[in-house]
Amino acid sequence: MSKRKRYWTEAEKRGVGADKVALETARAITPAYFYDRAKGLAYAAAMQDGSLHAAPSALLFADLQKNYDAAVGLGRLDRPTLIIHGHQDPMGDKTAADIHALIKRSTLVYLDKCGHFPWVEQPDAFRQAIDDFLGGSGSGRVP
Repeated sequence: MSKRKRYWTEAEKRGVGADKVALETARAITPAYFYDRAKGLAYAAAMQDGSLHAAPSALLFADLQKNYDAAVGLGRLDRPTLIIHGHQDPMGDKTAADIHALIKRSTLVYLDKCGHFPWVEQPDAFRQAIDDFLGGSGSGRVP
């Protein structure tokens, strides 16, 4: 655990409010989700005070940790679906490949030099992938 994350994780014990702790913890770990460290640091720095609330975030992450399996539902999805995944996303390429294998009519696009936030790190490639998926030339047509 980084010194910064540890500092903010333990801040509630020093009387810092839970929302401030949640925001600063997010700011501390967010750069790790980026391929380009400078973009990750800038993204984290731009997170505004009051934009993250500890209680709903805790409920969300507790729910995510229940290990429910979305595979059945994804396997039933029968709509054109675009999956855009950064090759350097800490979640790993296998996660995107597994989702792609489950969704019958999915298209998987990997973006290189890109982490978890492709619209931030590779905005042109991200928009191009969407445009290509929708039929090109910004037509909005679904394949």
